[in-house]
Amino acid sequence: MKTKVKVLLVLENEPTSYAGIERHCLNIINLYKNDPQIEIAYLCKENMKWHWNKWIGKVVFDYNQLKEKIIQSNCDIVHVHGFALMTAAQSLRTALEVKKKIIYTAHYHPFSSLRHPIFGRIYFSFYIRPYLSQVDKIVAINKDDYVFFKRFNPNIELIPHWITGIPHGNIKRKPNMILFVGRNHSNKGIHYLNLLSSIQKYDINCVTNNSKGISDNIKLHLSIDDIKLEKLYKQASLLVVPSKYEAFSYVALEALVHGTPILMSNNVRIADHLNGIGGWDIFELNNTVDFISKIESTMDKKVDVDKVMRHFSIENIKPKYDNLYKSILK
Repeated sequence: MKTKVKVLLVLENEPTSYAGIERHCLNIINLYKNDPQIEIAYLCKENMKWHWNKWIGKVVFDYNQLKEKIIQSNCDIVHVHGFALMTAAQSLRTALEVKKKIIYTAHYHPFSSLRHPIFGRIYFSFYIRPYLSQVDKIVAINKDDYVFFKRFNPNIELIPHWITGIPHGNIKRKPNMILFVGRNHSNKGIHYLNLLSSIQKYDINCVTNNSKGISDNIKLHLSIDDIKLEKLYKQASLLVVPSKYEAFSYVALEALVHGTPILMSNNVRIADHLNGIGGWDIFELNNTVDFISKIESTMDKKVDVDKVMRHFSIENIKPKYDNLYKSILK
């Protein structure tokens, strides 16, 4: 194996902390800052030519530039991210053409959870599935992900996300304070907050991107910084994650690290990694009676913060990525 492994992440959008795939890639980049053995670079539409294909409704990279940049990067491994994205399919195909080692992290969502399930299934069958048997390794982040992709390639590993910040200081919790953190989108289940807002005993706080359709009884926090968000995590007696589907849920992990219990839908897949860790419960999606009935009991749960910190620590996860990147070059 060569002295330093060069990994090129390819994703659609700039690596930032605002969304799942982007945040995960940013975390990988930060994980290997100044690492003596593994070097990370990335390609995305912010440093690539691209256009919007109105017929398929997706971002499309300029093929020639994509190929040229992968070759010029002199990378050993192309690590592709994305599922129902044309950029992911293009990157898999191009990396195979130039004979690079390939790791694929899909951030998989079941077809039923997509905006257009039938089109999603057709897209996957024609644009992603043909390449799966040829990639060197697939990384799954939950059990759904693992079971689905193992049918197409046995070289698959299950690796969860990890904690990227340690909470500081103590802030007194507010009784009956319920927190939601997420985009104002129907898939995030924000309508569940409006149900709770009619119950006057609860102090409902919502960290989101706009106020559209949100009850006046809910305290809105728009465009807040990480310091303010951390304070809300510490103050809250409960975080709710009523999403239609979450492949993991960074906000759930952040709440648990702060000792805040979480109530989430049965489609929030961080639950796959929480066996033996207390401080959470699930409700049946679209069952509002179940949701409301579990608010009080979950709010009283104690979070096993020490177990959370150990299981999702960088010290626990980084060796898995070290081995992932090094092993396929042996």
